[in-house]
Amino acid sequence: LSALAPPIARTIFLTTQEALANVARHARAEQVTVEIWQEPEMAILCVEDDGVGFSVSQQSQAVGHGLANMRARAEELNGIFIIQSAPGEGTQICLRLPILASSTSA
Repeated sequence: LSALAPPIARTIFLTTQEALANVARHARAEQVTVEIWQEPEMAILCVEDDGVGFSVSQQSQAVGHGLANMRARAEELNGIFIIQSAPGEGTQICLRLPILASSTSA
């Protein structure tokens, strides 16, 4: 990765931190993969585990969960936050943030 604007780097860091905390608290996973890469106009983070998974539609209504914070951070930077999970099938979260100078906000 080339140097990223501080708001983008911070969002990637905080999302990674929250995702790994969620895995430790809830997933009962044996393996976790964290991948970060850069495309010409995007910085991308994916965190995937082989844990117990959950129903995304039911979890979106739960109060006090870090997933809402991760989504809000992505949206603040015109990014996309995707959650894929199902009971018994693990979880994958992906964060895609535009890295063009005009897309960064404070």
